[in-house]
Amino acid sequence: MSVESEQFEIEEAFSITNRGVVVVLNKHTTLEVGKEYMAELSIPDGTQVKVTAFKEWLLRRNLTPPEREAFMLVGIEINEVPKGSTIKIYG
Repeated sequence: MSVESEQFEIEEAFSITNRGVVVVLNKHTTLEVGKEYMAELSIPDGTQVKVTAFKEWLLRRNLTPPEREAFMLVGIEINEVPKGSTIKIYG
């Protein structure tokens, strides 16, 4: 069963060569690191794109709480995540 999460603002997005696009969230979630999730990206023009997302940590200098939380998006290019986009993760 899929549980719908809240809509998260994307603070930053960048590309990692041969891996995908990473989006940094404005909040922390309780979702598991490394697990595959279905997600829906909402672009400011109203377009919604379904993507596969894997939770990642960024800047892991402290064990808890994590300093930044991010998701690796597979099958999407950086130009498809313009400023002002949001994401909903289904877990």
